Amino acid sequence: TSGGAGAAAAWEDAAGGGAWTFLQKQTASSDSSISFSSTYITDTYPVYKIICNAIRLDGDSRQCAWDLSVDNGSNYLTDYDQFQSQYQSNMGETTQTNKARYALDTSGSTQGANFPMKFLGGLGNSMGNDTGEGGVCEATFWNLRDTTMYKICGFWSCMYMENVYLGDNHGFGGTRTVTAINNIRISASAGNIATGTFTLYGLKDS
Repeated sequence: TSGGAGAAAAWEDAAGGGAWTFLQKQTASSDSSISFSSTYITDTYPVYKIICNAIRLDGDSRQCAWDLSVDNGSNYLTDYDQFQSQYQSNMGETTQTNKARYALDTSGSTQGANFPMKFLGGLGNSMGNDTGEGGVCEATFWNLRDTTMYKICGFWSCMYMENVYLGDNHGFGGTRTVTAINNIRISASAGNIATGTFTLYGLKDS
């Protein structure tokens, strides 16, 4: 929208909504987990996004994962469906190759038991924690508050792994519950989240 002669243009929300709203930012400092509570996961937004930046864990060969809760973190769900792919670019001094792998983390037509939705590794090589290594991620969550729909998450992440190669890890997951979710937890497969920022946004349908 024009602000008049000599003024910078300003962006307005599209008709009917459609703008992401900043809700909360958390910074990890040797934390066992980061969680977004029922203060922020509410009926106001049907879609949520989390941006994870500059993540480093306190050890090599570890991954991060999402957990969902229906009672604001008193308990977390244990059964999830997930598919993820990982691409690894080997660009050392003597090799220039590409590798790809995938895994379907479900048990046939039923949900996999006792594992959260993994990201930033988990299909062989995982995120490193040496100087310069670490990862970033963007994840979108749908239907968290919908009591008629299963919950769905899609994510993309990129990392420098423990073998110093650059890796891409992306996929989607879900859980077969229609109970409203009001808490999202991010944790490491072992140890703590040494550093990183985690920012939550919400999106309205209208």
